[in-house]
Amino acid sequence: MSLHTFSIVASFISLSLTLHPSASLAKGQLSGASAPALASEAFDTPDFADFETKALELAQVYGAENVLVAYDIDNTLLATNQYLGGDQWYNWQSAEMKKPQPNDAITQDPEAFAQICAKLLTLSLMHPPEASIPATVRRLQEAGITSVALTARRYDLRDITSLALQDNGIDFTKQALGSIQGYPDTFLPYELAKPEAYGLSKDLVKSLNLEAPRPVSYSRGMIMAGGIQKGIVLRSLMHKTKRSFKAILFIDDAVHNTKDVQAAFTDTPITVMTFRYGREDQKVKEFQASDKSEVKRSWAEFKVLMDRLFPKQAT
Repeated sequence: MSLHTFSIVASFISLSLTLHPSASLAKGQLSGASAPALASEAFDTPDFADFETKALELAQVYGAENVLVAYDIDNTLLATNQYLGGDQWYNWQSAEMKKPQPNDAITQDPEAFAQICAKLLTLSLMHPPEASIPATVRRLQEAGITSVALTARRYDLRDITSLALQDNGIDFTKQALGSIQGYPDTFLPYELAKPEAYGLSKDLVKSLNLEAPRPVSYSRGMIMAGGIQKGIVLRSLMHKTKRSFKAILFIDDAVHNTKDVQAAFTDTPITVMTFRYGREDQKVKEFQASDKSEVKRSWAEFKVLMDRLFPKQAT
């Protein structure tokens, strides 16, 4: 669905207004409690500018204080400069580990794999898929829109992730959800036995077939979801911070994540706009179609170098 075909007619008292993506609407003309709820929608785009356009539109409709934007990180805000340790490599290895005969898996131990990923990400340089992305994030923050990063990475990768964002001029302490410092410790986003305590209904938890929760963390505007359903983590955090919004926009390169965010808010009146972001699609396809010889060689070289520079036994 194209952003340029989006239109809606809203009635308020005797006022009839047709709103198009390119239309100019004076701030506050139709916002806050007076704005009728717009229908939730899902988009697919290779251009980050589409996300900004829609966020600013909804800020005009509902008021910036009533809009929340959430960004995935890997292959959305940032991508690694090399395949080894990158998002598509991680997904390939995760799939290989589950095979009955994981010939190409570098390990079958999930915790060892997590430690390897941490080492590779620590040494990796990253870049925005589009050079304009950091400026887009800043503009939406300057517009007064609450902004968070929502990554599937584990909480123990927080420092590494923060440095990568900082190196690329992205700062989520501005317009953060709740306190900038967030919460010093990890926490559970829900409990299956009492979802109401986390702002969730039993029917929703049942419909999403949620598994036992794992610890997540939130600090300095960055949510480390640890592989848990992103929409549920976001909704739980909104409950924890006692914040409510009329509209949520979420952008992620993985369609299952955008669908999960939509599903997490189906029993609410919140307008949810999700964007499946495809700027890195071609690189992902090239990696998937390759024989993986490049990353296999890179991993072998990396392992030899690490063993030589950092021997397991003292010399």
